[in-house]
Amino acid sequence: LYYTGLTQYRLKRYADARRTLERATQDLDSLDEENAPIFHDRAMVRFQAGDRAGAQRDFFRAVYLMPETVAQKNQFGDTLE
Repeated sequence: LYYTGLTQYRLKRYADARRTLERATQDLDSLDEENAPIFHDRAMVRFQAGDRAGAQRDFFRAVYLMPETVAQKNQFGDTLE
């Protein structure tokens, strides 16, 4: 589901991507460092789908869990801007 959601995001189907990623992340441990990239990606999808508050929560969760992952993604242009 995670990769399906990312594909929908790349195809600019933001509402579908948001729903798919919500399903993909519902059983994830929100305190596990390994999930930081997933929360970062979901933040981007939420932002594009119009859920600014949810995007902010996911982005800060990703930063909290693993700041170096967020810095790396930002370096390569995967930002919320």
